[in-house]
Amino acid sequence: DDVPSDDFGDMIFPFKTFSAKWDDATGEVTESCAQNSKLCPDRKSLSNLQTMSFWGEGVAGIVGLQIKSISAVGCNNNQND
Repeated sequence: DDVPSDDFGDMIFPFKTFSAKWDDATGEVTESCAQNSKLCPDRKSLSNLQTMSFWGEGVAGIVGLQIKSISAVGCNNNQND
């Protein structure tokens, strides 16, 4: 996966890749929303998203994160898009 480093770029993360189950030590998702729908953001949360958090772990190296904007894309009736 190519990740923008020096310039801002678009990164798209489908909701089906989100999870409420991850390894505290590494931040790696241990079970994804796609694997277990109980870990997906529910329709009520997605329709009124009030908070979003970013967490960077330096297990594989130094974490440097700069966020210019956040947008919801591909919104339709499927809660996992």
